[in-house]
Amino acid sequence: LAIAGLLSPWLLRRLSAFQAAALVAFLLSATEVGALMLLASGAGMGLSEYVLTGAREMVGLVGMAEEYGDIFATSWPAMLVVLNMFAALFTVVAASTAGSRLDPRIEPFPALADVDLDPRLVLLAIGSIALLAVGRLTATSVPVIEVLGMNLLVVTRMVFLLQGVAVFAGLYRRANLSRPVRAMGFALLGATEMFVPAVSLTGLADVWLNLRRLP
Repeated sequence: LAIAGLLSPWLLRRLSAFQAAALVAFLLSATEVGALMLLASGAGMGLSEYVLTGAREMVGLVGMAEEYGDIFATSWPAMLVVLNMFAALFTVVAASTAGSRLDPRIEPFPALADVDLDPRLVLLAIGSIALLAVGRLTATSVPVIEVLGMNLLVVTRMVFLLQGVAVFAGLYRRANLSRPVRAMGFALLGATEMFVPAVSLTGLADVWLNLRRLP
């Protein structure tokens, strides 16, 4: 509550909306990891062991196979960061919308069709692919590098999912589609992304192709 509710308006007076959202997401994630480390220490375990034990107990309670617990234990960092990214984005949008009416130093959050992320974020995609390649080529008993690459790839996909949705929002606006049709289009985009990363890849491609012809 302190980070999302109190810090966000203060950051928006000094940073852009996306910089503020990124910092809020980082601080939320760091705080939660710190809390998990304290809990693990209190239980006399390491962080990885604590998360694995908790994940296996969780899937056992719902009657799922133990392998799902192992999958969660290796992918929880990405899940945590992605959830905090959505929380930070929601918080910054709300704070910038309300704050811009009261403080001229706070700019309103840009319309979805105008959202354009920093091109340097492609380094996340390049880094995740490089880590996966190194992890696959390096014969180690604990594939830490590959797990790190997979988690970074999940986070990268969510980052460029926002850019991809913005691309389609711009195309919908150019086609002058009605709001119900746009809502149906966004729902289809979400369903498509669940099976094929077409929307996030569109966002990644937009960095070079500038599909909306933004200045």
